[in-house]
Amino acid sequence: MEFETYSSPLQKLVLDRKPLSYSEEEIRNVRLRRDIAVLYAQVFADEPWNEKTRCVSCGAFSSEQGVCSACGTRLVPAYPMKDMMEYFRSELGKDNSVLAYAAEENDLPIAFAWGFPLSVEQFVDMKYKTESMRNALRSLLIPVVGDSFFYFSECGVRPDQRKKGLASILTNQMLNSAQSYGLPMVMRTNDRSPMVKIAQRVGMDKLPYDDLENLQRVIFTRT
Repeated sequence: MEFETYSSPLQKLVLDRKPLSYSEEEIRNVRLRRDIAVLYAQVFADEPWNEKTRCVSCGAFSSEQGVCSACGTRLVPAYPMKDMMEYFRSELGKDNSVLAYAAEENDLPIAFAWGFPLSVEQFVDMKYKTESMRNALRSLLIPVVGDSFFYFSECGVRPDQRKKGLASILTNQMLNSAQSYGLPMVMRTNDRSPMVKIAQRVGMDKLPYDDLENLQRVIFTRT
């Protein structure tokens, strides 16, 4: 684990490389994972996402309470703690995953980012439902990044800490991790996400494709 100290508001940046199996130190870090789960829900409840609740039937996100306007089924919290802890275990349990986060002096996380190496085959199987889109992504990615890459999976900054450069710092940490593995980096996001501008700022290239499963999705690469 490496520590770097910056001036306020970034008091501490922690880069944590996950070993291949869970250690006693990681078990003691349950509090950190819980804190990031709370932060994750805060990030995506805010603009531009407004994902405060989710329909138990159709899965649509909403900023409303009560019932889904699309299908009339009840809405539940978008990111409940139990689901998020399982998601983190799945994401950070991948071989050679990297977690980077910024924390206040009391060690409360205010920003996070993580990623991990993936093969193109793993990526298309994980992220796409239809064989036509899987084939399209194989044809698109392999000529650019080869068979494998470092996947920049998630990044978020607490709403009151935005516009202070934290997301750019964490994105560069992910780029450094990709470089240390000798891999290009791939990021998939939404065209209205703040990460689009950050990807462009750090020199990532937008791939020319239309995602027929979600027309708002975009993919950036850095080779």
